[in-house]
Amino acid sequence: MEEELGISYPTLKNRFNEILSVLGYDSSNEVDAEFAKNERMEILHSLEDGAIEPNEAELRLREL
Repeated sequence: MEEELGISYPTLKNRFNEILSVLGYDSSNEVDAEFAKNERMEILHSLEDGAIEPNEAELRLREL
């Protein structure tokens, strides 16, 4: 989604949390933790599939 929207992961995460808040969902640490876990797995799968380079994977993981 970062590439599609042309925004960084932290910005995307903040906007997603704002949407959740407007919809009445709590953006507690539990939601953030689950989102981060899913994002980490997506990054690792992209790395494994060769869709991204190790340097890019490392950068994305550090942003989490």
